[in-house]
Amino acid sequence: MFQFLTVFSFYVNVKKMFSRIIIFFFVLFFLSSLSAQDIPLMKKEAQLYRDKGYQLQRAGNLEEALVYYQKAVQLDPSLYQVYNDMGVILESLGRKEEAIKMYKKALEVNPSYLPPYSNLALLYEEMGDIPNAILYWKKRYLLGKDARDKWWIKAAQHLAKLGAYSEARKEYLKIKMRPFYREISQRISQEKLKKIEEANLHLRMGCEYLNQKKIKEAIGEFEIAFRINPPDDILKKEIKYYLEKAREEETKQEARQYIEEALTHLDKNEYALTVEKLKDALSVIFSTQNNP
Repeated sequence: MFQFLTVFSFYVNVKKMFSRIIIFFFVLFFLSSLSAQDIPLMKKEAQLYRDKGYQLQRAGNLEEALVYYQKAVQLDPSLYQVYNDMGVILESLGRKEEAIKMYKKALEVNPSYLPPYSNLALLYEEMGDIPNAILYWKKRYLLGKDARDKWWIKAAQHLAKLGAYSEARKEYLKIKMRPFYREISQRISQEKLKKIEEANLHLRMGCEYLNQKKIKEAIGEFEIAFRINPPDDILKKEIKYYLEKAREEETKQEARQYIEEALTHLDKNEYALTVEKLKDALSVIFSTQNNP
């Protein structure tokens, strides 16, 4: 009888244990299914909070915008842009250490997202932390593309100001040319490489001036790059393209000025002067077409 009760008790305990295991896995499956269904809704709600925060930020309501951004990342921690936005607000509020944490959080979520690198570099530079400023300017520079990337050029300028451009440039070229590095290192002498470096720098500075509509300064930089005559056909074509583009823009500006002067004289019935100014405009246009 005692043995029967012992066996029966053991059977009951085992049955209870298996029942609990089955219930546990059922609940776990149910919760995971529920989460999977809720994720799109949570992401959508997070985006709505982000949009509202952005509107408030643009309106200058920084504290309130910060609240909405915090709600957004609570619902969707993968919104790396929001961490950067929070950093910008915290920096504006003078909470620099907190801003740094948010910028770094954005990079932790997405290391390929570029704005936090520039934001960190600028903030560290403002704080007088030059080693960290150089570190993040260098990272931003190495992740840059070309002259169309405004912050790539700014990173180069800041590195130059901080005395770290040369080293960063060498590393950048090494990364970009890694597949062909052995072949290039055998074929190109140090002097040729120096020419490429100098021409490239003047080209990038010229592009920056061109973007700012400083046409004469842009032409000056492009002409220096052209005279260096770098031993790189692709680079030479790029220099020639931007030089021609800048000269064309200069011609348009000069011709436009003569035409405006002609119209002014025409309004005053000064026909002779009107004709002279129109001749000047045509002269500028045709002289440019005849000069390569």
